[in-house]
Amino acid sequence: MASLVGRPLHYVIKIGDRKKSYEFYVGTLGMKILRHEEFGEGCEAECNGPYNGKWSKTMVGYGEEDNHFVVEMTYNYEIGAYTKGDDLHGLYVDNKEVFDQLASNGASCWDEDNRLRLRDPDGHSIFVGGETPIGKPSISRVALNVNDIEKSIAFWSGLLNMKVESKEERRAVLSYQKKESDVCQGRPWVLQLNSMGKTVNRATAYGRTAFACTTDKLAPLEAAVKSGGGTILKPLVSLGTPGKATVHVVILADPDGHEICFVGEEAFKELSKIYCRLILNRMVRYRKQSKMIGVENGSRMERKLCKKRYYLLKTMIIYLLVFSTDRYSIPWMIHVSKKHSPRRFKQLHLPHLISTNSGGSAPYQAHWLTRGARAPLSHYPTLSHTRNAHATHHLHSKLQ
Repeated sequence: MASLVGRPLHYVIKIGDRKKSYEFYVGTLGMKILRHEEFGEGCEAECNGPYNGKWSKTMVGYGEEDNHFVVEMTYNYEIGAYTKGDDLHGLYVDNKEVFDQLASNGASCWDEDNRLRLRDPDGHSIFVGGETPIGKPSISRVALNVNDIEKSIAFWSGLLNMKVESKEERRAVLSYQKKESDVCQGRPWVLQLNSMGKTVNRATAYGRTAFACTTDKLAPLEAAVKSGGGTILKPLVSLGTPGKATVHVVILADPDGHEICFVGEEAFKELSKIYCRLILNRMVRYRKQSKMIGVENGSRMERKLCKKRYYLLKTMIIYLLVFSTDRYSIPWMIHVSKKHSPRRFKQLHLPHLISTNSGGSAPYQAHWLTRGARAPLSHYPTLSHTRNAHATHHLHSKLQ
């Protein structure tokens, strides 16, 4: 499809232990938690695999989803482990600080590109590079293993319109970069195809690569892949997230069965909004409710509760804007709120403050982020991350 230009979004991995995965991706690799969502039943597009039970997904990365490639961790409550195949060669991370720290601690597992090779708790390979060409850490590459590299290039380049950046006998690199303004944070994300010369075994731990394109391109893309002999795993379908936007997706498969998700750009941007905006919306709502309750029936308790919720959210917004330049460190804010006012935090029923129903996707429902799986203090905002160094120093002294 010649007119297709996709924006790389994320790679989906299945995890068996959220606490261990959080400690690895946040604690070891220095990523941030961007958002967390809970679901009561399986995804219609099998985002969590072929499972129908309760599940969750957590987005982690080095920056907002609008301009960073990130990792989506899906967790099925009823599944404790998955069988690892050989479909994913690995994820490539550019982070000089992490690289130097690992090297100084005696890490010695290197690959051919002079990168340190790590394995996450579920066995996925992570290749950490010591160079940060764009000046900021990033997930710069996803490497997939394939059987026939020529057939794979024909699919990714011919049907999905990716540009072949380089090609060797057993390896090819492709991207959607068209011009300099399309480069995410100054450097394009690339897809690497490695030829194994044998059938790829995806087992049960298989992942999925996600791209965004304009919604009007989804139906033509599905038709083009179908007419070109490609595989459509899930035709165009709408997926809803409680309290958030409904997105439209098409799920494809390449010649080796690697899953590829194309999602409508417009709705996805709404879905991936940072929590700061959600909190502001709820602040306005509780402010209005507190005034209306006082006028209608004069219920002092209900009005007082709305006011408490409003002022707690206001406090959290201040923490977010003053102490964190990342603008999405909600789990850290929750920890601070619980630390300094545990009784009020417990009384205010925080899971209902932001979500629109009991099955919503509020970050507060991700209790595992703040209980028993807190990141090291070095991953909270530091003196260099704030506009109020004295206040941050005082806060850190209380947290230690």
